Amino acid sequence: MTLTAITAIPASPIPLDDHSFRSFDADSGMYYRLSTPQVSPLWDVHNITLRFSNRYHYSDDTSLVNNRWLLHFADSINFHDIDFNFRIRLDAPGSRVLDAGWTSVKAGAANDPGFVYDPDRIVAHYTPNERFRFGFGKDRYNWGPLELGGLLLSDYNEGFTGLYQQYSLGPFVLRGLAAQLNSITNNTVNPGAITHRYISASRLEYGRPGYGFAVSQSMLYVGAGRSWDIRYLFPFYIFHYGQMTDTHGYGNDGQNSQGSIDAYCKIYKLPIEIYGELLVDDFQAHGDSLSQSAQNSLAWMAGLRLKDAGNWYGFIEGGRVNTYVYNHRILAKQYLYNNNFIGSPIGPDSELLWGKAGRKFCVYGDTLSAGINFWLRRSGERGINYRFPNIFGTSGDPVPYGTVEDELSLWASASYRRYSVDMEIRAGSTMYRNRNNESSGWEAYPFVGVFLSSGIFVGASK
Repeated sequence: MTLTAITAIPASPIPLDDHSFRSFDADSGMYYRLSTPQVSPLWDVHNITLRFSNRYHYSDDTSLVNNRWLLHFADSINFHDIDFNFRIRLDAPGSRVLDAGWTSVKAGAANDPGFVYDPDRIVAHYTPNERFRFGFGKDRYNWGPLELGGLLLSDYNEGFTGLYQQYSLGPFVLRGLAAQLNSITNNTVNPGAITHRYISASRLEYGRPGYGFAVSQSMLYVGAGRSWDIRYLFPFYIFHYGQMTDTHGYGNDGQNSQGSIDAYCKIYKLPIEIYGELLVDDFQAHGDSLSQSAQNSLAWMAGLRLKDAGNWYGFIEGGRVNTYVYNHRILAKQYLYNNNFIGSPIGPDSELLWGKAGRKFCVYGDTLSAGINFWLRRSGERGINYRFPNIFGTSGDPVPYGTVEDELSLWASASYRRYSVDMEIRAGSTMYRNRNNESSGWEAYPFVGVFLSSGIFVGASK
């Protein structure tokens, strides 16, 4: 058995729990790689990863976590044309569970500080050749080049259990996803009726080392007793056309299509890449009063990142998610899965500017890095759960709708990676104005954080 240290420098997550440990990626950070000799066909197909992370935060701000640890266990099995990926996590928070919105649901209504167990990934793929790939199971999907996560599909959400397709032809790749979302029981108009909810999404992308672009679409369709719609199981189909020509009795009240375009491009002779994504919601743009929100249903994010800049790293990213994006006057058609956003985690009626810059150093063969980070977010009242009674607001209503909440974070970080341990120290302050939509000036909440991470990888030598 041989023992080798593997080092990878991950992007530093921001300190707010809602955006930390993106995708719970067990491949980031440092871990040991143990290569075992080939023993038997049953053992040789496994690649096992175990990662332990411990975080200590000290702050008067309850959105920060005290003494929390995460344990990730993953196994990938590759056997001829079939591969199986399994990943779980155990979360032991010191105060609150808010890495992503869906984890608070798993922790219970009272944000129980006990363990949260989540089967993060259970998916099998069949790849007969380089042009076709099919899968079934639960996985996370993030489409687009944004650091925060895609506007159409973001891996901050809980992940979908469904069907996955991929078709490749040269630099073009067509992806398809179809899954059933949580159902909703109607207790008013038709008591006891169960509204079934489904989502299908597809993406056609073209990628080159220096540039690339993609066009994506999604369809969320619902209805009492509704089942799978065959049309939306195929990524070749234009979903919006199906919405406009629906003859199944649901019409536009049973479907909601969205589309997005994204691109990236390396600037000539400069170590900079420019990227962005534009999302369009509410395609139909009817003229009736309930659909006047059409002009206010765009989301966009764009940014610059350092690429091929040697030991320097960083990015700056910003954009806006308008009032009615992800929203809908019909509850079942809101772009949610278990009450959490399928797309961007910042949700509707929000503006964001954030980024970081830093440098890596080599110290006695190990890695030391230091950087500065900032996060500025403005959010209004028109979230998915309205705090005001008029939920049928149109574009003629005041925007923003109520009190505007501002959130600003500034912090510095330094990390040192040696052997199997990755340690990072952060210090800074989070500041709020009109927090929880209660009118107030800026209030600061300083914090200091220590992050420890270690892991092990076991696989057969090939």
